[in-house]
Amino acid sequence: MKEIRKKQFHITLAAALTAAALLILSFSACSREEESTGGSESTPSSSVSSSDPASSGTSQFVSSEGNGGSLSGETSSSNTASHGSATDDSYFSDVLFVGDSLTNGLYLYGDIKTADYCYETSATAAGAANVTPLLSMLSSKNYGKIYILLGINEMGSGTSSYIANYEKLIDTIRTRQPNAVIVLQTILPTNPEMTWDASIFSVENVQAKNRALAELAQRKGAVLVDTYSAYADGNGMMPASYCRDGVHPHASYYSIWCDYLRSHMVSS
Repeated sequence: MKEIRKKQFHITLAAALTAAALLILSFSACSREEESTGGSESTPSSSVSSSDPASSGTSQFVSSEGNGGSLSGETSSSNTASHGSATDDSYFSDVLFVGDSLTNGLYLYGDIKTADYCYETSATAAGAANVTPLLSMLSSKNYGKIYILLGINEMGSGTSSYIANYEKLIDTIRTRQPNAVIVLQTILPTNPEMTWDASIFSVENVQAKNRALAELAQRKGAVLVDTYSAYADGNGMMPASYCRDGVHPHASYYSIWCDYLRSHMVSS
């Protein structure tokens, strides 16, 4: 009888520990950089799957015409970040990065350590505006610039609904941070054949959403940063050697993103 009770106790304890671990994993990862990360490449809390276009996820949170090129020719200079000399990282001390597993990767593998980050692996523009950790961070301090990258988890949805939800998110952020510059980052290029569905992650689909983002930035008085062009090859794709799954760059290639942001500053 004692052995049976002992076994039952162990089973109950294991179940409790498993539930606690799942609860921790499901919590949104909003953080300020307190220590550098290094060592071998690990996987951001996301992977390509058929249930979620770009991420298995832990919750439901939260460019160009032709091939290659950039969006800069399609938007006015007043709302597009222009190229300049690289800035030092004090520029990012009043920045909040908001996004999905790609922003998670930027936090883990990038070398911008002076910014704040709020990310969720399966984040979408549709759900981000209602996530408590993000709303808490927006109330925690005054930001000069808020950079957003969302869309890779909505490649399977229509562009119009994606933009409508993105607009609501901008309005939510502006309500809480009226003095911050809203910076929209274009969706990074994909390598469609490496993904689980080449038609959903096609170059044409990414570019269509990025053109709509450029129009949204103009309409809402936001600044557009064409991060798509930082990675796109002559065919408008992310080179296969740069990424592990057609969506997420290898750890060492997040430096491209960081360097692009440093050389495309916006005024706060």
